[in-house]
Amino acid sequence: MLRNKPVPWWAILPVIGILIPVVLLLYWKKRPRERFLIFTPAIRVPEEPKPAAQPAAVQSVDDLTVIKGIGPKTQAALNAAGICSLSQLATASVEQLRTILQEAGLRLGDPADWPAQAAFLVKNG
Repeated sequence: MLRNKPVPWWAILPVIGILIPVVLLLYWKKRPRERFLIFTPAIRVPEEPKPAAQPAAVQSVDDLTVIKGIGPKTQAALNAAGICSLSQLATASVEQLRTILQEAGLRLGDPADWPAQAAFLVKNG
């Protein structure tokens, strides 16, 4: 049979000895790091004045994705090659367009009717 004896005070010491390091470890992990950094004054290096930006020639950029077969990647490739408007696309040759697509690594587009579609859109708005 179990006797109801009180627990001696020294029997709690191992429990306290385990709990205190655990609590301190958790506190140490969650503390903000900035509080313990050594702060030194920042040395400022004077900046050189930036030259004023020269306005580039304003070129109208049309949405070429209205043409059937031209998606965002194809439009980016055409823009990189200098074809940014529908009128430029209407005057471009099919061979030139195929070369642009090959250099960009695009294989799915067929530019055979793109100049005709662009010319129709330029003419009819």
